[in-house]
Amino acid sequence: VFGQESRAAKARPQTESEWRTVLLRMVNEMARYVEANVNTDPIHETMIHGALWAAESALTSQTGEGRWAAYCEAITRLAFLLMGDYPDHRRRSKGGRRADHYSLQRFRTVVVSQAPEQRYRWLHAAKRLGEIGQHPVKAYADYRKSTQGPSHKGFLRWFREHFPEEHSKVF
Repeated sequence: VFGQESRAAKARPQTESEWRTVLLRMVNEMARYVEANVNTDPIHETMIHGALWAAESALTSQTGEGRWAAYCEAITRLAFLLMGDYPDHRRRSKGGRRADHYSLQRFRTVVVSQAPEQRYRWLHAAKRLGEIGQHPVKAYADYRKSTQGPSHKGFLRWFREHFPEEHSKVF
């Protein structure tokens, strides 16, 4: 998150104070990532920022075991909110769980999608991670030879036709 050469990446926090400092920086970074990547309704946004505030507050004002419990609760709340909503099982009756017990879609649905350009970049990442053997740059060069108007969308279709096993490993 901070970069390989950053002080935070090179430091090995040992004391509670050092951990708090690193985690406070992380909470501030998460707030920036939320701002840049989450497009939602004002109430949901307030709830997300409330979870971040709770994490920061736990690190700055709580003490002892209560600090870590409060921090974990806040980060857990953030994770649930980023999946759509915070679970509410107050009215749950005894017995088996209903089919929608784990659904967090009462007010919003989280959809993760990839545009063709993002899928193309993911193909490059898959090669770097060793998930596929075919190099996307070479494949793209071959694709360009076969078309007049190359595009990422067209390349992905071509890649699926020419390298179905590689494609199925990634997508």
